Amino acid sequence: MSVELVESYAQLDEDGDLSQRDADAIATALQDWGGHTHELVLWLPDWLAEEKDLEPVEHSDRVFTGICDHETEKAWCIKKKSRDPDVWVPKSVARAFRRGGSIRMPRGLADFANGGGEQ
Repeated sequence: MSVELVESYAQLDEDGDLSQRDADAIATALQDWGGHTHELVLWLPDWLAEEKDLEPVEHSDRVFTGICDHETEKAWCIKKKSRDPDVWVPKSVARAFRRGGSIRMPRGLADFANGGGEQ
């Protein structure tokens, strides 16, 4: 699976495979992370998240950030810092996101009514 470019919060909000909590965690992480070519925000299924030695972002047990140090056809090699050990994440079950635009989180009911805050 390739890296998904996220253009807006609505794109995550409308993704039927993500819980609302995970969509919010991904959007928040992308606001601060995921804009550079090697920076990724990852979503892992529960069983894989428990197995990997990665620190989840706040408010989610399945969303992680890291630097893609190496990449193969089947996996991403993720590190939080350059001296951290390699953590290989299989592309077949994980999803990787990168910021493709300005992601604005909805701040009130009017923003939600307008498709997640993007105009």
